[in-house]
Amino acid sequence: MPSLTLRNLLSWVISTIAAVIAFKYGYEFGSEVSGRLLGFIAGVNCAIFAMVMADSVFTRLVVSKSADLSRQ
Repeated sequence: MPSLTLRNLLSWVISTIAAVIAFKYGYEFGSEVSGRLLGFIAGVNCAIFAMVMADSVFTRLVVSKSADLSRQ
């Protein structure tokens, strides 16, 4: 089992928060457009997209900061 580092934990927390917020707004939008089923589908799609984007941004920021610190 891989060890849970602070970087991994923070990445997971940020991605989860982004997914929950995106699901809420995606569900509201889909429900307004067509009903509960489309709301759920839109919410899941938004949550997945938000998780991918948040993790990508976090990784890019952390990796670039780590690389800058190692060069000094």
